[in-house]
Amino acid sequence: MQLVINGKAKIIDGIKTVQDLLLELGYETDSVAVARNNTFVSRSTYSQSELKDGEELEILLPMQGG
Repeated sequence: MQLVINGKAKIIDGIKTVQDLLLELGYETDSVAVARNNTFVSRSTYSQSELKDGEELEILLPMQGG
């Protein structure tokens, strides 16, 4: 399946859900925010949110600063 992740095209096989993708990429699911096709994905639905070929995802990490 081809996805666009943070603006970069990637081919990812064997991934079904947002949660699967995050784990495959090494992210902790409770510490990131995800937008799929410009729509926020609730963390509580990561394991049910099935991905489709060609979708665009933004994975956002928390930032500290001051």
